[in-house]
Amino acid sequence: NVYIFYFVFTNVFTHGFRYKIEFFCFNGKPFCYWVILGDKTKDVCANYYTMGGEKLNVSHGYKNFSVTLEQPAYFHELVDMASILSAGFPHVRVDFYAAKDTWYFSEMTFYIWAGLKPFSSYEFDILLGRQLLLEKQ
Repeated sequence: NVYIFYFVFTNVFTHGFRYKIEFFCFNGKPFCYWVILGDKTKDVCANYYTMGGEKLNVSHGYKNFSVTLEQPAYFHELVDMASILSAGFPHVRVDFYAAKDTWYFSEMTFYIWAGLKPFSSYEFDILLGRQLLLEKQ
């Protein structure tokens, strides 16, 4: 665990860490993503986006930010990797650190906010819930 932390710290935080991109995936397909600025700081903020890059009017645990960000040049690589990593799971969030010219895998999260923090938009909550397709046992 110490080595992993050291690798992330030395390679991400000291070499142009810009933000985190986290994909909300359902059955191997990214549905939407959010970008987190200032992660692990008191000034953390985040925006949700459609897979086409359209900003969504929703927040979830963090305030929204007002700066406009362009998708990184490697965005489609992240989408492909999120698809591969999320295959076989009904739902998982796949997280990446975005640096200037490259990206780093962060983690896979199965229970966002432990399921306890509501979205600012009830309609968005329902929209996400409708993406969850479970097989009958």
